[in-house]
Amino acid sequence: MSNQNEKLNANFFVKSFAKGLVLIKCFGGQDQNMTLTQAAKKVGITRAAARRYLLTLEYLGYAKQENKHFSLTSKILELGGDFVRNVNIWDVSKNHLQILATSIDEACSAAILDGYEIEYVARIGTPHRIMSVTPSVGSRFPAHITSTGRAILAYSADSVVKNYLQYANFQKYTEFTIENKQQLVPILREISEMGYVILNQELEIGLRSIAIPLFDQKNHILGALTVGTHISRVSEHKLIEIILPKLQKCGQDITAKLNSK
Repeated sequence: MSNQNEKLNANFFVKSFAKGLVLIKCFGGQDQNMTLTQAAKKVGITRAAARRYLLTLEYLGYAKQENKHFSLTSKILELGGDFVRNVNIWDVSKNHLQILATSIDEACSAAILDGYEIEYVARIGTPHRIMSVTPSVGSRFPAHITSTGRAILAYSADSVVKNYLQYANFQKYTEFTIENKQQLVPILREISEMGYVILNQELEIGLRSIAIPLFDQKNHILGALTVGTHISRVSEHKLIEIILPKLQKCGQDITAKLNSK
């Protein structure tokens, strides 16, 4: 790997922010409480700079001061809390998706919305080939042409949907792909009423999938679960009558598991 300092454009590097992060990391081990002088020396900054950083952290609730000594508060855990929760969520999803995939002998996945794309965060494959390029964890696709993306958008905040509709690229992938936001809006409305979505050959010819939204303990949308198959092997009737109940049970089990933690 080449030198990161050479790669980094100085116009985008905020030294004060970097120093602030270093300062936060210094509070650990034997140094959970430090004076301004101690903190400045550890980070390699002036005492005045250390004072500005620490008073800012104190104002935001991430640090506290007692007898001229500063220490971090438990609020600092919030900075990494969402990441830790997401790791836990998808670890739980993977285990339940494995059970589901085994019971229906079809590929099962979990995905999240990242900008204008969905990203696979867990996937259990099968020997059946359903796409020309087999998706894997980290694979990304435009949200509106995937069942997971539509399931997430259907339950997302109005601001998220409005932003997506305004800036998404409605590229046509197959003859069945929707072409504009005017087509997508009623589809999302229908999904929110039914609680699931079936997608037929919009991303790739032959690909059929079904997806449901995945919620957290407070009923906030986290992502979506999906089962992908081929139209020659699984009918829409089978998706709805046989696979959907098992997919919904999988989602319920994941949410229940998260509630127990």
